[in-house]
Amino acid sequence: MQKIKLLLGRIGQVCLVFFRSQLGFCIESVPAISIIGDSHSRHTYYYLLYLLNRLNANMPFKLMENWRADKFRFYWAGYMRDMTTGFQNEINELKRILHNKTTPKKSVIMMSSAHWDISRKNSVGFLQQLPKLATLVSDVINEGKVRVLWWAAPPFPNRMTDRNTYIIQAVNKVAIYWLKAAGAEVIDSVSMMQSVNEFNVCGNHYLCVTPSDKNVTGEFGQVLADILFAKMCYRAHAV
Repeated sequence: MQKIKLLLGRIGQVCLVFFRSQLGFCIESVPAISIIGDSHSRHTYYYLLYLLNRLNANMPFKLMENWRADKFRFYWAGYMRDMTTGFQNEINELKRILHNKTTPKKSVIMMSSAHWDISRKNSVGFLQQLPKLATLVSDVINEGKVRVLWWAAPPFPNRMTDRNTYIIQAVNKVAIYWLKAAGAEVIDSVSMMQSVNEFNVCGNHYLCVTPSDKNVTGEFGQVLADILFAKMCYRAHAV
């Protein structure tokens, strides 16, 4: 296990070096980037700003806070019903921001959800919201101005016995099916992280960023975020 941790640390260091030099160029012409979700998404948002040297101590380190730094936006959405509302709000806001602006590049919305619903035994509510969200995603993708990336919520750490990782796997598979069919680009992070789900570094998070001191922890969480950003960048100059 120690060898795996050392390997992941080295991979993370290589990815960090690459993204520090390339990420800014990659998204320079992307009109707007929104991240919607819970605290896992919030840490991912902070990590993106950290890589771009835009993280500052004034940013909120709280639950249920929305934030905007230039064209980088975070929308808090704990439950799946909040995700659906947040996605619609972000689309409306992007239309307002980009009104009368002409650009060949597409804006990007990245989303992840499930932990709040599953930890509060609301998997049925999560699944009931999926068709509505998938319809919204399909409609906005068909308009041709926004890309949507969905990364599955990571598994719960092994020692959190009050939360069911099997259920989060199941609802994520259903979410991947619906959103992939709607045209979203998908990362199955649950399958990727199932064998390393004891690598959490703060609570049930695999990536933790504190804006006050710009501290980043969680080697595997950084690698997963780098994969997400690489997928975002892969088509950034092709669309």
